[in-house]
Amino acid sequence: MCVSRQEEVSQEPHEEYLTTNEVAQRTKTSRSFWEKLRVTGGGPEFQKCGHLVRYQWPEVVKFMNSKARRSTSDGAQDKCSDAGLRNRTNIVCTDYVEGSESA
Repeated sequence: MCVSRQEEVSQEPHEEYLTTNEVAQRTKTSRSFWEKLRVTGGGPEFQKCGHLVRYQWPEVVKFMNSKARRSTSDGAQDKCSDAGLRNRTNIVCTDYVEGSESA
């Protein structure tokens, strides 16, 4: 039986569990990005069984969709920890308050 690629995608299990590497590959991000989110918080829910970490794909999609922006200023009030950047020394993060002056 021959099925189209679109039919294959639509038949993926809803409760698929993915490793950190698989999530990074599917979202075209780095493994370290997801590892940092687990430490700093702000990422999608994940399951941990012993030392194994697994993500459910719908949770990853929900997280990625929550980061959608229409312009670079849309996320001005996001905290740096949401992007996993809190401990980066070469990035200055401040919460923007309308009408405040920066030094």
